[in-house]
Amino acid sequence: MQIDPALRTLRSDPAPQRAAQSALERAKLDWAGEGKTREIMAELAQYGAGEALPALPRLAGLTASPVQADRLVSGVIDTCLPVLGQHQFGLVPFRHQLTDRHIVIELARAGRAALSVMVYRPSNALPATTASFAAGVRHELCLRGEGQGRLIVRADCSSSPRLDSELIAFGRGWQAAFDNLRQTKLVDQITRPLVILRLSRDPETPVPLREFRLDDGALVHEAAADRRDSRRELALALLGSMGRVDALPAVLSAARSGPPHVRWEAVRQALVLDSGAGFALLSKLAEDQQSKLAAPAAALKAQLLATYPALAKVNEPCPA
Repeated sequence: MQIDPALRTLRSDPAPQRAAQSALERAKLDWAGEGKTREIMAELAQYGAGEALPALPRLAGLTASPVQADRLVSGVIDTCLPVLGQHQFGLVPFRHQLTDRHIVIELARAGRAALSVMVYRPSNALPATTASFAAGVRHELCLRGEGQGRLIVRADCSSSPRLDSELIAFGRGWQAAFDNLRQTKLVDQITRPLVILRLSRDPETPVPLREFRLDDGALVHEAAADRRDSRRELALALLGSMGRVDALPAVLSAARSGPPHVRWEAVRQALVLDSGAGFALLSKLAEDQQSKLAAPAAALKAQLLATYPALAKVNEPCPA
């Protein structure tokens, strides 16, 4: 295996990596502290706290004027890119996601609001056959590129809604505002890479993200909207995989309240940690007809009893 000398140096001495990260973090702070950017960040904080967008002229201007949006994005590039060039193994100091055709860089977040840059790259992937809907609102403005796509409108909030579509032609100056619960966009074809600035705001009360099949509106996937719920699910799964029997009281408590998907994960891990206590919990859930978990709990209970008949004795009273 050949290892680049620079990587070999980093493996033997982590100090250069720390220096690179410090330099990039300073560059980010320099950009955020620049006069006009600082004013935009102050309005982003107000927007994240619930202020109406029309009352925030600098922030609103970013969603309507490509020239103003260009200045903001150019400021990030001009400030951070030279530093990244000097420290090639530094980490980009912004939250980001990268796929083969899509890049998202979160420039700033304040409260419920976030300001991001999205890049869509040409791809041979087939057009999407599903569409996802979350909650909250977002405003998008195209700064570069050309492409085609679809606006997908959810006609109702049922579990199998009618989905209407409208063609979109993307290009510099394209802009749109979305009610995320009912509207989303799909990018189907890209002639030149698209660069889109997005201003988004989460709802005060998160709701699950739901993905529907376009041809018949069937629900194909559901995911938690609150990051804290996802963290709780991961923590419960970790406790179960580690065999942490000492955490059983906390796992049982997590199964009694909270979002259904978190409670269900707690039930699964309770069964892993202590089959008796877990099955007793499962039986109670199956009998609670007011609970959303009653039906799946009853189904799992029947399946477990068919496989492990001895579990039927868990709920029997003690002979003593």
